[in-house]
Amino acid sequence: MIGAFYWFRGIDIYDQNRVYAANYWNISDQFVGPSHNQFLDPESEAAFYSLYNKNWYIHRATIDSFIERRGEPDYVIPEPILNWPGNGNPELGTAERLAPFADANGDGYYDPYSGDYPLIKGDAAIFQIMNADIDSESDYYRRMGIEMHSMFYAYEADDQSVLGNCIFVHNTIINRSWFDYKEFQTGLYIDFELGAYIDDFTGCDSALSLTYVYNGDSIDGPDPLGYGDMIPAFGIQQLSHPMYACGFNSIDVNFFYGYYYPFSYFMQGYWPINFLDFYSFPLT
Repeated sequence: MIGAFYWFRGIDIYDQNRVYAANYWNISDQFVGPSHNQFLDPESEAAFYSLYNKNWYIHRATIDSFIERRGEPDYVIPEPILNWPGNGNPELGTAERLAPFADANGDGYYDPYSGDYPLIKGDAAIFQIMNADIDSESDYYRRMGIEMHSMFYAYEADDQSVLGNCIFVHNTIINRSWFDYKEFQTGLYIDFELGAYIDDFTGCDSALSLTYVYNGDSIDGPDPLGYGDMIPAFGIQQLSHPMYACGFNSIDVNFFYGYYYPFSYFMQGYWPINFLDFYSFPLT
């Protein structure tokens, strides 16, 4: 997989369609960190991105060790626990609380020196904060006030087991705008490249809410990145909500894809099959 981005759409209080749809062509429209409502001067902006332009990795064994030893006077708190982004920065316009944590003294403030520790899923986890709440130079959407917390996690299991070959993602989508959205939808843009991409096939099973990619022949290649005769397959399954629609790009519209972005229609499963259809699609 070369890239994956979450898409959002909804109708605002003025009955205007708002869309956030980062993808291969406008990757810069994906913003790191939490939503914030303050104008940042260059120095503050640099500090903001230094703070949030990262992923936070932590292992459950690290947390278990902390819980067991946190009362020892000579215990050194590990960096993943010490720098867990449990607290926001209201001075920069963010929410007061961000990443989930166990609040040992109930004061609402993350402080590992008071016994607080991260709450994660699985045996190892990566936490990430993104937002769709910054004005973009792109013409493809308007800011939505959406903040997303993603926890990627896995379990220690045998490599040959199903669980040993799964990575789970838990997303918390937060509306930080001052109004509610109607007809709110989420989507997932995926740029599958399974080794050598030239012989890949993709498909979906709506009954299983599953999107998948597999090799189209017995050899993955020719390409230095190919798997050769060790043919893999890869799938993404939605566990919490059913799949509403699934669409795929095709060769006959690739050339025009960079010019017109009817993302709302894509998220509802409508896909142009020729140039005339593509040209006729409304922007929203």
